Amino acid sequence: MSLSSTKILCIVVFVTAIAAAPVQALPVYLAEAASIPGEIIVRFRPHAPDHTRTALFKTLDVQDVRESYRGAFSIIRVPGGLFTRSLAVLQKHPVIEHAQPNYLYRGHDMGDPPDDPLYSNQWNFEMLNVEQAWQHSAGEGVVVAVLDSGVHPGGRDGFGDRLLPGFNAFTGFELNWHDDHWHGTHIAGTIAQETNNEIGVVGIAFDAEILPVKVLDRNLVGTTETAASGIRWATDNGADIINMSFGTSNLSDEGDLVLHE
Repeated sequence: MSLSSTKILCIVVFVTAIAAAPVQALPVYLAEAASIPGEIIVRFRPHAPDHTRTALFKTLDVQDVRESYRGAFSIIRVPGGLFTRSLAVLQKHPVIEHAQPNYLYRGHDMGDPPDDPLYSNQWNFEMLNVEQAWQHSAGEGVVVAVLDSGVHPGGRDGFGDRLLPGFNAFTGFELNWHDDHWHGTHIAGTIAQETNNEIGVVGIAFDAEILPVKVLDRNLVGTTETAASGIRWATDNGADIINMSFGTSNLSDEGDLVLHE
């Protein structure tokens, strides 16, 4: 085998491993936490000198640094006992535009997946006057990004050819965005399930395209980092509408500014 073919084989094996590897859930001990312990999201002001950044992180005894999607912000880890002090220092530092905890977000788990196949039982659709809306549009030409636990591409009553390739905000790859819970698939189905096919239920905008973005793990938990990266990826990849069916009650008084930039 030649050197060049060996390189190609290595690349193929690496990509295959990424595609096959299961997405790890966030640790169970975070079930009731407000944010990821020890993690701070930091956004520097434009043109902040690299040496200032390096010196600041050294002063704070930063243990780890990683960059978000497109480098919009950095996620740093500091020793647990220094978290409050480090956050206060960063929030007051002149080269820092914003610093905050890496908040946790949770989807609303409604229990077992719905199994009702009858449109007549989708009472909320009547409240939305969807039949009148369908006379004008069923979402053709609109791309809806579903930021959730992913979307399952299979099933008898799926999305046809309207399910676009997605993104996994945990790994940063456009792979492994499939649903390992069911919540994201349920939400996407409510938005754009195949309709007029004599199977299952109907979607509100059944001609719209779905752009799946995995920002919640199999326990329906995500972070500021995954949500913000998912938003940026969705806007970079043609989303007209972004749906986020998750939330938190643990924010500071000023809120999660990373998500509201």
